[in-house]
Amino acid sequence: MSARCAAREARRCGAPGRYISTLGDVFPALGTPGSGDDTADWTARAAAFVPPVLPESPAFQQALDLARTLARQGDTDEAWTVIETALPHWHSDSPHRIAPVILLTDPVLSDLITPDRARRIVTTPRGEGRG
Repeated sequence: MSARCAAREARRCGAPGRYISTLGDVFPALGTPGSGDDTADWTARAAAFVPPVLPESPAFQQALDLARTLARQGDTDEAWTVIETALPHWHSDSPHRIAPVILLTDPVLSDLITPDRARRIVTTPRGEGRG
């Protein structure tokens, strides 16, 4: 196989190291390679990472805030009622957000979500009263 064919095959097959230069722009080097401290640096960076908060419609955000307050006070049934009432008003401008995932990722609200409630979340018609 010629060197040209070998290079093309390596690109096609995703040879090891193929994306190193690209990833280096996204993930700057931490620590000194091979010194053993790069794992600790990456672990510290991952622990400190805070994902961006995705914006919710004002009406749905108000319901989330009220539900969190109720749940913290121990009134979990009322907190769920607030969320359930607000579900038809949830919407996203992204085709990749098909449900209010915040209900599963928020440490307070996720405790409210049972399998039956999760089904209710994904089967509630949405879009009425956008905003």
